Amino acid sequence: MQEPILIYIEKLTPRIDYIFKFIFKSLFDIPFAFTTSLNKVRSYDGVFINYSDDNTLGGLHIQPQGLLHQDNISEQFILMTQWKELPIFFNTGGSHLPFDIFSASFYLLSRYEEYSSKEVDEHGRFRHTDSLAYQKQFLQLPLINLWCVQWYALLQVHFKSLPIKSKGIKSKRFTYDIDMISSYTNKGFKRNVGGVLKAFKQFDFKQVGKRVKVLLGIAKDPFDTFDEIINLLGKERAIFFILCAKKVGQYDKNSSPFHKATHAVIEKIQKAGHEIAIHPSYHAALDQTLTQNEKSILEKISGTTILKSRQHYIRQRYPETIVGLQSLGIKEDYSLGYGSINGYRASTGTPHFFFDLNNNKMVPINIHPFCWMDANSFYEQKLTVSEAKEELAHYLHQAYIANDYFTCIWHNYSLHNEDEWLGWKGLHDGLF
Repeated sequence: MQEPILIYIEKLTPRIDYIFKFIFKSLFDIPFAFTTSLNKVRSYDGVFINYSDDNTLGGLHIQPQGLLHQDNISEQFILMTQWKELPIFFNTGGSHLPFDIFSASFYLLSRYEEYSSKEVDEHGRFRHTDSLAYQKQFLQLPLINLWCVQWYALLQVHFKSLPIKSKGIKSKRFTYDIDMISSYTNKGFKRNVGGVLKAFKQFDFKQVGKRVKVLLGIAKDPFDTFDEIINLLGKERAIFFILCAKKVGQYDKNSSPFHKATHAVIEKIQKAGHEIAIHPSYHAALDQTLTQNEKSILEKISGTTILKSRQHYIRQRYPETIVGLQSLGIKEDYSLGYGSINGYRASTGTPHFFFDLNNNKMVPINIHPFCWMDANSFYEQKLTVSEAKEELAHYLHQAYIANDYFTCIWHNYSLHNEDEWLGWKGLHDGLF
């Protein structure tokens, strides 16, 4: 068994404990141990990591920038430079790294900038354009992982016993948001009449004809792509996030969660061995009671305890939304990404526990970032199929060179291979 890497620190803080565990356990998968004893490091024969202001102690020195020793939220001065052709910040002098990799990683991973941001978009979300990653043009990079790939190579020079790590995607994770199980069926008389009238006003007679054929049973509902998805997944295990809003509105257009068709879809997914999770409705992001009600409905329908969630429209507010989910028994959340652009919101695709900056402590809910969503490519970025294919290839390559996870979001409505979604099913199927 490999001996733990010794790490000297002057004081163990919640932030130091959190980010070192993420880097050494989640990214490197190597044992480490903290020490605050000067006598121990001075008498130590081996190489150790010296994370302190004292550069006379020897070891592999990384000078702290200060963020990890604080317990509050304050304005941070960010100056970007380059290292190993990667953007860096929190620069320091006289160490084996030109920047404090731990503080910089913590800043990005904890979503530090989002706590002090006042501006929001039309859905009340943190705007991706206000993020450091977007403004400094590294939103499309799993920057924390890429930093650590380079740093691991440096560690291997000093710690000869470290195993060689090969490039590769740790895991491809397929997730599906089920906002609407159907386009026409199971919507009720009033909603279908309204749909027909709207189509007539827009002179969209093709849609009127399609709706009538589906309602008469002549054609299959275009959103009913579940059999195709399940067959393609094969032995691959996926997560289906089900929208269970009881009240239909502008942003929640699902069939009633009490409808037998909703029950049938959930049963089909479960019989195939896939997991059911909650997709809290638009207003539930800021209403814990509403989330609890929807979670209870889904638990009753599925006969399982719901432990995973993803916010509809990726609506969330830090730390209230995540802390609220954890109090409701949610163990894992898959909302870390943007609902307005693809990329790495926290500069990693690797799962990690949430850190509540307001209370300066880790919250035991596991956060799973996503980097790509079909709706972002189509509706927000307005990419063609060929452009979206290139974008997917980029994120797959990033996961490969960063030894990272690749988590994507698809919707059942984007996979019927008709009309405006023609060709998108090929992108989805090409990932298998």
